Amino acid sequence: MAFIDAAHPHPWPLIDTLFVFEVMVGAKTVIHHDLDLFRKQKEVKGIGPKYLYDQFPDTHRGRGRHSASNIFNVSLDIELMQFESIFCDCINLPWTCRIGADVVQALSRKVATLFGKDASAVMADALERYNVP
Repeated sequence: MAFIDAAHPHPWPLIDTLFVFEVMVGAKTVIHHDLDLFRKQKEVKGIGPKYLYDQFPDTHRGRGRHSASNIFNVSLDIELMQFESIFCDCINLPWTCRIGADVVQALSRKVATLFGKDASAVMADALERYNVP
């Protein structure tokens, strides 16, 4: 299990989830915080958790009840091709922040190693569209 309550602008929750994928063993459950953060912000920046949640099928996501409804989990017990599809769909949603050159390099290496050239092309397109000053 992993718990992620870090940067909430998109694409950070996706990036964080991607980087824990390979280091997890056994049942891979990732718990995130602030699913509804974007609703509380005048200028919406913290949409990353919601974007991530929405890309996972109902069978691989869950949400807390009542006072814990701002917490959700995704299961990474999925086929690699399905995770690649989720990554590509999510990375193509409009970003609410920029990521630095060091993160771009690490992310590019991870996507190329884990998924391959098609996902790398999708990510490169997203970087060109959304990672601009």
